[in-house]
Amino acid sequence: MSCLRFARLFLFWFGLLFCLSHSSVQAQITADWVFYGGKVLTANTDDPANFTVVQAVAIYDGKFVVVGTDQQALAVAGPNTRRVNLRARTVLPGLVHTHLHVHNQTPAHHLRDEIHPGMTDRGLRWTTKEEGLAKLRSMAQGKEPGGWIVVPVEGEGDLDEGDDLAGAPTLAELDQVFPDRPVSLVLADRFAIVNSRALNMMLERYPNGVPEIVRGPDGKPTGLLRNAAGRTIGEFYPALTPRRVAELAPYYKKELEEPAARGVTTLSTRMDQVSLRMYQYLAKTDDLPVRIAYGDQSGTFHPLSDAIYFGAPQLAGVGHPWLWNAGISPGPQDRGGPVGCTHKPYPENDSSFPQWRGHPFGPNGTCFMEEDPVSPILRGSILAAARHGFSLVGTHQTGDRTIDDYLEVLEEADRLYGGIADRRFSIDHCYYLSEEQAQRAARLGVSPSCQPPAPLNDAERTAFGAYRALYGLEVAGDVVVPFQRMVRLGMKPSIHCESHRGWDFACMQYAITRKDNKDGRVWGPQQRINRRQALYGYTRWAAWHTHQENKIGSIEVGKWGDLVVIDKDFLEIDEDQIAQINPLLTIAGGKVTYSEPNFASSVGLPSVGFRAPANWWNR
Repeated sequence: MSCLRFARLFLFWFGLLFCLSHSSVQAQITADWVFYGGKVLTANTDDPANFTVVQAVAIYDGKFVVVGTDQQALAVAGPNTRRVNLRARTVLPGLVHTHLHVHNQTPAHHLRDEIHPGMTDRGLRWTTKEEGLAKLRSMAQGKEPGGWIVVPVEGEGDLDEGDDLAGAPTLAELDQVFPDRPVSLVLADRFAIVNSRALNMMLERYPNGVPEIVRGPDGKPTGLLRNAAGRTIGEFYPALTPRRVAELAPYYKKELEEPAARGVTTLSTRMDQVSLRMYQYLAKTDDLPVRIAYGDQSGTFHPLSDAIYFGAPQLAGVGHPWLWNAGISPGPQDRGGPVGCTHKPYPENDSSFPQWRGHPFGPNGTCFMEEDPVSPILRGSILAAARHGFSLVGTHQTGDRTIDDYLEVLEEADRLYGGIADRRFSIDHCYYLSEEQAQRAARLGVSPSCQPPAPLNDAERTAFGAYRALYGLEVAGDVVVPFQRMVRLGMKPSIHCESHRGWDFACMQYAITRKDNKDGRVWGPQQRINRRQALYGYTRWAAWHTHQENKIGSIEVGKWGDLVVIDKDFLEIDEDQIAQINPLLTIAGGKVTYSEPNFASSVGLPSVGFRAPANWWNR
C-alpha cells in the first residue's frame, strides 16, 4: 500500500469515527432550554458586518450546545426541556457592560437605613459642628472602651472632592471628645477626617508617613486625609465578619437585578476589598444574577502598590465563571466636572456653559497625574501593574491633558517592561480622544470603554458642551467619544451607560445617531457607527475588554449560555427608536435573571427580577 493511499484511508476512518462520536454525544444531550422560531443575532464573527443570524439555540449545563435551525435545536429537546417559541422575536448575546459601579450603588440605594459595610454606625448628616459632635458622642455610648467609630458623613460642601465640611471638626476637637477611641468620619471612598488615635495607628505602620495627610499652616495634621491617606486608613477599620457578609450580601444581589433587567449578563467595575467579599459570597452560594469582571482596588492610591501587586494572585481573566479579575484599578487620573484635566483653562465666565462657575477644581481641573503628592503614587501604581504583568481596568480619564499623561506612562511602561499591547489597558469614558491620541492608544493595544453622553436631551450640558466651550463646535463633535475613529483603528471600543438608571439601548442609539433630542443637532456625524458595530460595543468587543472573549460576548457552541430576548427587531427598527427596545427575558448561564411578566406568562415561565416603576430608566 502506498503512503498516499494509507494516508487517505486513515483520514477517512478518522473522520468517520469523529462524526459518529460527535453525533452520539449530541444525541445523548437533553437540552435544558430550546429557543426556536426567532431571529438570533449571534455576533459570531470578528467583522460585525457579516455575523450569522439563525433561528434557534439550545442550552445545556449553562452553555450553548446548538446554534442553528429550529430542527437542529429541537432535536436535542427532551421531556424536561423548556421550549420557548420566540414567535419571530430577536435574540441578542447577553449584554456586557464595561463600567458600572454596582458596589457603590448598593449602599446608596439599598442600605440607606442600614450600617454600610466596613462602617460601625449608620450614616450621619452633618449640619453644625455642635450637632455633629453630639451625634458622635451618642454613637460612643454603649460601645466597648477603645473601640472604633467609623461612620459615613454627608453634609454641606463638596465631599466627593475632599473639601472641608461646613463646620467640620479638627483633629484636636475630635481628640477632646474621643481621647481614647479611634474615630474616622468617612467623606467618600478616598477621604476621611480622623482623630489622633486613628492617625497614630497609620503612622506606626508607616513611620515614613503616607502622602496626603493634610497639614495646616503650622505643619501639623488637620485630621483630613485625602486619596492615599484616605484609603490607607481603611486598613485599620474593624474587620468584616463572615456573619456580617452573609447579612449584607442580599442587598448587593438586589442591586444586580437592575442591570439584569436591562439585558446585562456581565458587567465590569473597579472593586474595593469589602465589596469583593460580598460578591465572593454570592458567587460561592450560586446567587449572582450577573457575572462580574472586577478591577482590583487593593493598591489604589497606596504607597506600597508595588508590593501589593507583587503578591496579587490573579491575572486578568482568571477566577470564577461568575466573578473574575479583569486587572488592576489604580484610581481616577483626573477630576473636574464633565471633562476632568484639560490643557486649556476652564472658561469659568462662559455664559453658554455655566457648570464651571464656582467649581472647586483648579483652573485646568484636578490633574492627579501631575499634582504632588498623588502623582508619584498614581504613576508608580500604573508602572507597578505593568511590571507585574497586570492590565488596568476601571480607570477614569475624561480630560484631553489626562489622556496625554496616561498614554505617556503606558509608553514608558512599554519601554521598561514590554508587552503592553497584549495587556488591554483601558481608557474609560473617552470624553476626549483626538486622531493622534487614538493612534497612540491603538499602538499600545488600549481597550476603550466609552460612555456616550446619553440620554442626549441637552448635549450642551455634557462633555460635548464643555469641549465646545474650550475648543469649538467642530473639535467637540470630533473628539468626544469618537466611536468611528476607534473602530477604524481596530480598537474594539465597548459602550457603557454608567448611571444607576442608565438604559443601555439608549447608549447604543446615541452611539449610532449622536443626535441631541433637544434640538436635533448631530454632534460629529463623522464619528457615528452603525447598529451592528454598536451591538458589538455591548457584546463581542465588550467581552474582549473583560478578558473573557472565549466565554461570553457572542452566541456560539461552547460559550456560556447568556442571551437576551427583546421586543423589537434590532436590525430593522428605526435608529431613533432603538432606545425604546425592552428586554423580555434575560438568561445568564442558563438561568433566568429577568423576565417581563406578560412575556413570561405567555411562554410558561416564572416572573423574575427587578420591577421598574414607570419612567424609571433614563432613555
